[in-house]
Amino acid sequence: MTSPGWGGDWGDPSLRRRDHHAGALLMGSRGDKDVDTFMAELAADPEYQQRRQAIDAEHTRLVGINRAASAPLAAELRALGYAVEFPEDLYSYDYRTAVPVLIDWLPRIDNPDVKASIARALAVGWARPIAAQPLVREYAAVLGKGGVQNEMLRFDFANALDVVADSTVADDLMRFVADDRTEDDARSALLSALGHAGSATVARFVADQLSDDASPLVLVGGLVALRRLGDPTTRPTVDRYVSHPHRDVRREAVRTAKSLDRAGHRKRTAE
Repeated sequence: MTSPGWGGDWGDPSLRRRDHHAGALLMGSRGDKDVDTFMAELAADPEYQQRRQAIDAEHTRLVGINRAASAPLAAELRALGYAVEFPEDLYSYDYRTAVPVLIDWLPRIDNPDVKASIARALAVGWARPIAAQPLVREYAAVLGKGGVQNEMLRFDFANALDVVADSTVADDLMRFVADDRTEDDARSALLSALGHAGSATVARFVADQLSDDASPLVLVGGLVALRRLGDPTTRPTVDRYVSHPHRDVRREAVRTAKSLDRAGHRKRTAE
C-alpha cells in the first residue's frame, strides 16, 4: 500500500524544496500582521498567487522527474513485495528485507531528492549497523558542497547515522563534526550519533565540542551523546548546562546528569 502522499503530495521528496521556497516567500511578506489578516491579503494578492502557482508548477515537474529516477529502485522493491513508488513509501511496511536493496541503490542514484529519500528510509533500527559505512561515504561526498539541496542531504545522512551508527564509523563522525563546513543541524545529529560509538575517547571528544558559544542544537546533540555514552567523567561538562537559558538544553542537561549519576553509582557498586 502506498503511504499517504508519496504518489500524491506530502511524501514526494521534492516537496521539502517546494515548501522551502514557499516558506521563504511567505516569511518575506508577513511582517507583523496576524495570521488571518495576512492569509486574507495573500488570497487577494495576484502577484503572490502567480508566484505560488509557479512554485507549485515546479513541484509538479519535479514529481515527474523524481518518479522516473526512483522507478528502477521501486521495481526491485515491488519484486520483493513492497508496493511502492518512492523509498519512504516503505514506512507502511516492516521492510527489513528491503534494506540491502536501499543500500545498493544509495550510491547509484544521482537524483538528490530520491537519494535523500533513501537515506530517510534507512534511518531505522534494522539498518544498523549495515547502513553506517554507506551513509558515511555519502556524507563525505557532499561535505563542503554549497546549496540548499546539499545542505538538506547532509542533514538527512547525518540524521540516518544517528540511528544506524556504531563504533566502526566513530572516526569518520568525529572528523565530520570537527569540520567547519558542517552545519549545526547536521553537527547535532552527528554528535548524537557518536553516542552509539561508545568509548572514553569518543566521550572526551564530544565533551570538548560543547563550548559555551555552541548553538543550542549542537549542545542538545552533544548532551544526548554523553547520556548514551554514560561516562561519569563527563559530568562536569554536563553541569555547565543545567542552567542554560535555552529550555531544550537545560532539559537535556538535567536528564543527562541524572543518567550519568546512575552510571557512576553502578560503576562504584561493581567495584
